[in-house]
Amino acid sequence: MPDLAFAPLAWLLPGALVAAALLVRWRPHAAWTIGERVTLAAPVFALLAVPALAPAARVMAFLIAALGAITLRFSRRYLDGEADGPRYVQWFLLAVAGASLVTVSRDLIVTGLAWTLTSLALHQLLTVGPARAAAEIAAHKKFLLSRVADLAVATAVILIATAFGTTDIPRLLEAAGTGEIPGTATAGTLLLAGAIILRSAQLPFHGWLIQVMEAPTPVSALLHAGVINLGAYVAISLAPLFVAVPAALTLLALAGLASATLAALVMRTRGSVKGALAWSTCAQMGFVLVEVGLGAFDLALLHIVAHGAYKANAFLASGSGVHVAAQQLRAGDALRSRAPLAPEEGLGRWLAAIAVVAAALAAARMTQTWTPTTPSLLLSATVVALALIPALATLRLADGSASLRSGLGIILGLPALYAIWHAVLAPIAPSAATLPVPAWVAALVIAGFAAALAVQVTVAQAPQGRLARALYPHALAGFHLDAVFTRLTFRLWPPTITAPAVRQRRERSPLRIERAA
Repeated sequence: MPDLAFAPLAWLLPGALVAAALLVRWRPHAAWTIGERVTLAAPVFALLAVPALAPAARVMAFLIAALGAITLRFSRRYLDGEADGPRYVQWFLLAVAGASLVTVSRDLIVTGLAWTLTSLALHQLLTVGPARAAAEIAAHKKFLLSRVADLAVATAVILIATAFGTTDIPRLLEAAGTGEIPGTATAGTLLLAGAIILRSAQLPFHGWLIQVMEAPTPVSALLHAGVINLGAYVAISLAPLFVAVPAALTLLALAGLASATLAALVMRTRGSVKGALAWSTCAQMGFVLVEVGLGAFDLALLHIVAHGAYKANAFLASGSGVHVAAQQLRAGDALRSRAPLAPEEGLGRWLAAIAVVAAALAAARMTQTWTPTTPSLLLSATVVALALIPALATLRLADGSASLRSGLGIILGLPALYAIWHAVLAPIAPSAATLPVPAWVAALVIAGFAAALAVQVTVAQAPQGRLARALYPHALAGFHLDAVFTRLTFRLWPPTITAPAVRQRRERSPLRIERAA
């Protein structure tokens, strides 16, 4: 039986949100007032539950509660006058309740059910407002993948519970850390890794994430900042179990590597704000899964928190960003043309790239034996290099002191900020004492990111060059992966699209959507 009585305070946050969702159903005329009051109190509920939670759960619970409060407050202005408002508030509260329950749960069954609740509530949010064929198709694709993920999670829970004789997470993690685990637990962990890949929108299962940009902006903010991170958090919370199954971590690392490298290229071809952010999320989740796969669980937690905070701000500010860009264009302050750099400028950028890569390799070489900090050190150097080199590649030596100040600010500021964040979050996340995957996986990850880095720098320096022209049409099409996946899945279960007449009737109460993209 699930462990539901481990700490009453841990249930305060999800319980209050579920109660508020039920109250909204009974009193729809007060939906926004009820929702705002409960979500504003949610961060306090998360803090009250701190003594009952694991350190990583404390961070995630507060992050989700804060994102819920900010996003619902934004939603009230965004959906002002929309007839679907009460329904939106109800499902929004249930989505945040499910996500928070995933973080506070200490039972595997409760975690799986809460994860499913979050997915089902999000599905309802994706189609809120006037019926739109594109939104219905995207929601249908997500629904299919989510149900496959649900089946994988349910089977995994049964197998793991059978192997360890319990669904209590602390007890099964203690058992997993004592030595070899049964074959049924290995199979369950592999299924759990597959569910994480599906729910993290990794290639080629990413299409729904890109296409749900049809949804209202606050829904996109909730999805990209809080919900999609849950898969990686589940892996972090079950770290000892995954470390005992190297094949599962290998699967996560390879899937994440493919998504991170390819999605980063596709992102450069997107001209819309929300489209670029969606592909960025796919790439960032890929990077998080690479960190998990190499045992850098502390770095993955840092990445989840930073990504959640950034994406919430990016989506909620996307409308004003478009407005500012339009003002700049009208004022003639357009961005500088992306002309190829002069040879001497290109040489300077390549020297900068080589210097940063050399520093990353030197940092890895300094650690002669694998310690719990080695994967974080190696991936931290990679993260900094991936951030620094493209930025340095766009600087021009001809800009003089201004360019020099920008370059120094990037070189000194970013690693310092990254080090501070890491120092704060590293002590509260689990760590792997040894490399939990075969050495060839780590080598492949380093080689893959190095190749992606070389391509990024080359394209940045020569946007009209041969490599850029060869990659552009394929990157623009998302390397054709979603098209193939959609054709195959829709043959098995085609979507049911609302008839145009029904859509027309529903559109009489138009949703005030910022056409940010």
